[in-house]
Amino acid sequence: MTELSEEALILQLEEATRAGMLHESGESWRFAHPLIQETLYKRLSALRRRRLHLRAAEAIEADYGDNLDPPLATLATHYRR
Repeated sequence: MTELSEEALILQLEEATRAGMLHESGESWRFAHPLIQETLYKRLSALRRRRLHLRAAEAIEADYGDNLDPPLATLATHYRR
């Protein structure tokens, strides 16, 4: 979903984790607090939010292929937004 190189993404994730903004859990990361996520989301323009939601929906489709039942609600949310 990102335009960053893999190395640049890893560096950003590590920096945010060290700063306490993210928590690493296995191969995924979660925001340390919902207000961090909300604040960052609100700082994005509406156009960028729409573009990121479209990318998220496309990534879900690519990961699940023809089997869209498990993430159907999430997929619908991203396409709606």
